[in-house]
Amino acid sequence: MKSVCVEIDGGPSFRQSLGDRVMRAALRAGVAFPYECNSGSCGCCRFELLSGTVEVAWLEAPAWTDRDRRKGRYLGCQTCATSDAVIRVMPDEKVLAGQRPQKFNAILSAKRWVTHDMCMLVFHSDGPAEFLPGQYAIVRAPGVPARCYSMSNLPNDSGDWEFIVRRVPGGKSSEAIVDSELGAPFELDGPYGMAFFREAEREDLVCVAGGSGLAPMLSIARAADAAGRSVEFFYGGRRPEDMACIREIEALAGFGTRLRVHAAISSPHPAEDSHWTGERCLLPELLKLRLGAEFPRYRFYAAGAPVLMSALEEMLVTGHALPPERLHFDRFQ
Repeated sequence: MKSVCVEIDGGPSFRQSLGDRVMRAALRAGVAFPYECNSGSCGCCRFELLSGTVEVAWLEAPAWTDRDRRKGRYLGCQTCATSDAVIRVMPDEKVLAGQRPQKFNAILSAKRWVTHDMCMLVFHSDGPAEFLPGQYAIVRAPGVPARCYSMSNLPNDSGDWEFIVRRVPGGKSSEAIVDSELGAPFELDGPYGMAFFREAEREDLVCVAGGSGLAPMLSIARAADAAGRSVEFFYGGRRPEDMACIREIEALAGFGTRLRVHAAISSPHPAEDSHWTGERCLLPELLKLRLGAEFPRYRFYAAGAPVLMSALEEMLVTGHALPPERLHFDRFQ
């Protein structure tokens, strides 16, 4: 496949295959290109184009602003160089933690539904599944756009990559993935992600998951349990039918000893959902209710929609003066 050379002004250069993304090609080459979400939402991978030509994959990416367009700035996760290019970006050595991402082939080996609209899928690759708990991979089904999904299992030598995918009606990627037959071929690209389990840190954990944010929090809870750490696991859904996946958390080895589960729905219609006897509130409210003044003794991991992550950040950093380095968030659309 034809490739181009991308040079970082005053730094290293790397090859990018045509059609690939600048940021992902850099990370596969071991170049410390800053990033977080890999989906055009956070803006951490913003760079300035000094020479050459590029193509933008998603013109409506939330983090690509009109000011960026005027200044010749682009998002590394949504931009591919179409010629040799020189760019300006501030390297971040922290992104090189863990396994270097790579593209590889896998087949769908198992799947089962964990709620009415979320399916657990296992993909098998020839080599070992090497990643840090809490990281994600890009899953590409033939003929549809690729999507980022977090692993819910632990790294393993068997080559098994487990994901929890929400089937979005009309969503080409999620429908194609969830509806695939066993044995179907896929391309995976990973691992990526900075909200991974910090095993060297010794605080107890709080894991917060909204919807399909369950996947990376399951992976982190499994790693914490294996390391003998206590976990307070908070999960939220809209309606009672979204909560069947709580059994996935309760099946973890440390449930009832080192792991406690707290759950709430956000539905404001108690008459319609009268069979739900648990809490009815948003996740930040549930955290305050259950932990309150104990916040400073925990390290926090969270995955879910940006609005949830922003609310948690406001409560924990602004409201309770927690150091930002104690918070590790996986924000996704």
